[in-house]
Amino acid sequence: MSSDGALPITPPSPNILLAAAGADLLPGKTVVLSAGDLLDPSDGLLWFPLCAVVRMECRASGLLGGWVDRRGVVGLFETVNEEVRPATWIIEVPGRAFLVQRAFVTALLARSHDFSGAVMSWLVQTVEETRDRAIANLQDSAAKRVQWLLSRLGDMQTGQSPLQITQADIARLTGLQRTTVCAVMKEMKREKQIAYSRSRITVREPSAMLAKA
Repeated sequence: MSSDGALPITPPSPNILLAAAGADLLPGKTVVLSAGDLLDPSDGLLWFPLCAVVRMECRASGLLGGWVDRRGVVGLFETVNEEVRPATWIIEVPGRAFLVQRAFVTALLARSHDFSGAVMSWLVQTVEETRDRAIANLQDSAAKRVQWLLSRLGDMQTGQSPLQITQADIARLTGLQRTTVCAVMKEMKREKQIAYSRSRITVREPSAMLAKA
């Protein structure tokens, strides 16, 4: 570490985009993100998750926009496109992230072909995934929407730790009525896909559930 706190990012970084930066130097610091905390990219900061996972919600509707893990960076959409709709960023899985000033990332995008190429590929993939999910929310059945959300969250479980999420949260993230979510979850519990009590849910086989969703 240099005297000003800069950390050299060299492969293999836990974050794929940082790894693409190669020997380039990004001044920043490693921080610990706590579950449930909010991130605000509007203050000129970007977060590269190293082992944390961050959930994005559309601020206007509350619908789920997706997650950012070690493959991406929180706040990058706002950096490359100022017309992006405001989003709420919530720590889904606690862990470490590399915190960087937006200006340094913008400069690195201009001078590093490998970094800019990796960033653009990730942005395209993320936009496609978000678009596909939005279409699915309009066309999929209620059961498929709930299964998809719980299967993705289940993949993030550590061991058999239950998910701490309410039926009201699931309804908001999927755009469904709470009564509909309740009925779907009762059927999933009957089929032993999940176990739940109050706001604690355990997904038994998230990979298998995701294949059905």
